[in-house]
Amino acid sequence: MKIKFLSSEGVLPEEQPALAAIQKAFPPEWVGFAGFQLMQRGAQPLDIDLLMLTPSRILIVELKNWKGDITYVDQMWMHGRRTAKSPVHLANYKCKILAKLLKQKLSTTLRPKIDPLVVVCHPTSNPLLPDSEMQHVMLLEDFCRLGQDNAAYLRRFPQ
Repeated sequence: MKIKFLSSEGVLPEEQPALAAIQKAFPPEWVGFAGFQLMQRGAQPLDIDLLMLTPSRILIVELKNWKGDITYVDQMWMHGRRTAKSPVHLANYKCKILAKLLKQKLSTTLRPKIDPLVVVCHPTSNPLLPDSEMQHVMLLEDFCRLGQDNAAYLRRFPQ
């Protein structure tokens, strides 16, 4: 996969190894864009860790390099003493904004499916999240395996 880095400032140092692994794992004809902002009129820009163009869809990927247990309460992820709005909810919101922008620019037949995905990158991450969150969360090694196994990719992201 070819990942184009649109802003070096937009890629955190701890995300770079994950992006390198993703770039190596997925087919070379796939394209990704990392470290950029989705501009929207009258609102703050949205940071995008990775936007992947695949044959069947666009994936908006949030990268989380958190080690240890990650839990969930009331739309918040807890990691140690840190609490953050669910990255699944944030990625889903970004998908809706991108879909709205594409709807304005593309005909109905050309509009791709857009899916959110949170990729947990740290090798000792332990996401203890409800199924509603986990359906949009993958460990980095599991996500990278999808790049090597098209049947598995299609099971995870049916057309």
